[in-house]
Amino acid sequence: MELAKLTIDLMAMGIWIRGGASLGPISKRETTPWGPAVVAAYKFESTLEVNSRIALDKMALKFIQESMTKKEDNKLIVRDDDGVWSSNAIV
Repeated sequence: MELAKLTIDLMAMGIWIRGGASLGPISKRETTPWGPAVVAAYKFESTLEVNSRIALDKMALKFIQESMTKKEDNKLIVRDDDGVWSSNAIV
């Protein structure tokens, strides 16, 4: 939900973003987050076509799907034409 809100807010300001989301451990080096989840999200996102979206890898998708409590929550994620799941900025 927060990723979708952030994407919408940035789009309203004319800023289009793309990225990847994963689930796993991270740590912080000074001001930069780092760790297996950050690397996984980067690797996943960097292999995809250039689209303005926050792509969800398998771990992030599973977590979000298991966390959804209402049928309406299904609109928070969308499967794109290329089969990749992402946060739905158009809710």
